[in-house]
Amino acid sequence: MSNLFYFFKSLVLTFVFVFVLQIRIGNQSLEDRALFWIHDSQVMVPLQEVAEGGVKILQRMWDTLTRGLQRNFKEKLSWETRPGERELIQIKRSAQYLMKRVQTRSDQENTQEQKQHQRDYLDSHQPDRR
Repeated sequence: MSNLFYFFKSLVLTFVFVFVLQIRIGNQSLEDRALFWIHDSQVMVPLQEVAEGGVKILQRMWDTLTRGLQRNFKEKLSWETRPGERELIQIKRSAQYLMKRVQTRSDQENTQEQKQHQRDYLDSHQPDRR
């Protein structure tokens, strides 16, 4: 029962606090003034610097950790299986094979042209069968 009473008491105090912050003094509410003070007060400048330093330390620690893990991971893998350094399968034809294919293709085209010329010649010299 005491937990339920604590919950309702906290809820009521929260609502009262929010309503008090909405009171306007001049053209600004108490909430606006509090936010301005939190953001721009001289007390907050050193705290902001401490927070920025903490973020830089965390970034350096993270970079050091990831570099160390990558180095250790790469050392344990052989060169062929390292991520990012694998060679893709490359199928290459030898120059001799390619030259042979070109020669065969040109021979086929020549024989087809010769056959076509022969047909044309025979068609032109045959008597009409009417």
